[in-house]
Amino acid sequence: MSEEKKEVIFVDGLIFQQKKETDQDFVLGRVAIKADELTNFIAKYRKADGWLNIDFLRGQSGKPYFKLNTWEKPVEANAPVAPTPAQQVPAGEQIAEGDIPF
Repeated sequence: MSEEKKEVIFVDGLIFQQKKETDQDFVLGRVAIKADELTNFIAKYRKADGWLNIDFLRGQSGKPYFKLNTWEKPVEANAPVAPTPAQQVPAGEQIAEGDIPF
């Protein structure tokens, strides 16, 4: 496990609001979205596969906040590599039975 502390990246344009005393029991709270800020944040930090992971945490002060989850699965030295688009079979072409890797 790495001892280095990673920078916390707070999510722009996404805010949690605590439930009000007048809210019904099933209400947990509200999420406020500032669309332009969140859109820019997503464009900046989303992964190549289109996903963006966000953690919903509680700070030491007790205030909840959203943080970008930057964890990435470690790359194994001998792990198979997914084919690039150039290596994939074009649509409509047939794959010979001997070409199937399983």
